[in-house]
Amino acid sequence: MHHHSLEFHIHSRVMDLVLVLCLLQLQAPHFANQEYVFTGHFHKRQHNRNIHYIGNAFPHNYADAGDDDRGMMILEWGGKPEFKTWPNQPIYRTYKLSQIIDKPDTLLKDKMHCRVTIDLPISFEEANFIKETFVPQYNLRELMLIPEKVEVDAQSTPIDINFESVDTIVMNQINAIDSDAFDKALLLDIYNNL
Repeated sequence: MHHHSLEFHIHSRVMDLVLVLCLLQLQAPHFANQEYVFTGHFHKRQHNRNIHYIGNAFPHNYADAGDDDRGMMILEWGGKPEFKTWPNQPIYRTYKLSQIIDKPDTLLKDKMHCRVTIDLPISFEEANFIKETFVPQYNLRELMLIPEKVEVDAQSTPIDINFESVDTIVMNQINAIDSDAFDKALLLDIYNNL
């Protein structure tokens, strides 16, 4: 059997087992007599009694921000599970601009992916300066500056919203054409017959 065939066969058997386990709707009490149960599919490393969710080997995106307990688990016969964190894993963090302005040396790390919410009044030029300065200075892989969400109090600010259909919008735009090169009546006829 070739390497790829063996790999596919093993993967296929594992998928069959996963399907059977799902169909059986196995739950934690089903494993009360096992010393250890190791499973996956959860990003975050965690455990509940004897069930251990290994977690991903490394963070994948900002949903994993701040969760650096990633890597692998080693279990020697008769021993206890030993979790090893990958020291060079991608690091994702989310901060406010005021935080990284106050403590950049503490917060920003080499090769970090960093999403920063702009919570201070700054200009476009200042935002570019921050990005152009911090990325090389701290060897960041990414520094995204994101405007802070502004919440509108719906009760204190009544908003009159007028919705128009797509047909109305298109017909109004055609009628607004100010050109001798186009026949508005023909364009409206073409649109109405689509």
